Amino acid sequence: MIISTMEIARLKKELADKFSAELHFHDSCGGQSFSLDKSGEEITKYITAFFAELGVKIKFTTDNKQFYTVKG
Repeated sequence: MIISTMEIARLKKELADKFSAELHFHDSCGGQSFSLDKSGEEITKYITAFFAELGVKIKFTTDNKQFYTVKG
């Protein structure tokens, strides 16, 4: 599933407002990926819940500063 730019903009604003975290969006033919300027357990939980509401699975890298959408 492709996440709309409106949803990404909403998440970007919410992360900035709630956590002072900046979300970076990377879109390529291979899919969508995201990176953060900072990480934390609460940020990870928030992002996971946000995407779950959209019915989208995501996977974080080990440092929790990058994540990407997962098919299926």
